[in-house]
Amino acid sequence: MMHERRSRSLYRSGVEQIIENSSLRDGLDQDEAQQLVDWATAQAKTAAYATADFDDDEEAADYVDQRVRTVTRLMRLTTLLTTQRQQYEPEDVADLLGELAEKRADFYGQRTAVSHTLPDTYQIRQAPSNQAAFAQLFDYVTNPTLSISVIDEEE
Repeated sequence: MMHERRSRSLYRSGVEQIIENSSLRDGLDQDEAQQLVDWATAQAKTAAYATADFDDDEEAADYVDQRVRTVTRLMRLTTLLTTQRQQYEPEDVADLLGELAEKRADFYGQRTAVSHTLPDTYQIRQAPSNQAAFAQLFDYVTNPTLSISVIDEEE
């Protein structure tokens, strides 16, 4: 019972970090922002309740904090690439996508070759709308089995 109470408290704390930081979704439309928040809060819940068997409260809090920090970084990168992708040079978009791929791999416990699962830099930069870019990025971030082939912009 004590661990369940701790899990609920850690979940609430994680959700607060996600909800209170509006910069994680600045520039997204309401539906996109809600999708991102729903996914992120579900991840906070999963992390918090995964600590039910942890005996050490500090270890449990550190685990949830690390997971929530990774989730918020994934949110920030998704938002940035959605709303400001056309303001960056292709190599900067590629760097941000590389960071997104690394954080995603860490989050899902994958240590595969990152370059084989990156969203296409050209497709992201040239997406006809923020909604199109968001859809591709959100699918990539939230689906651990999704693999998108890299097509070099120079081809």
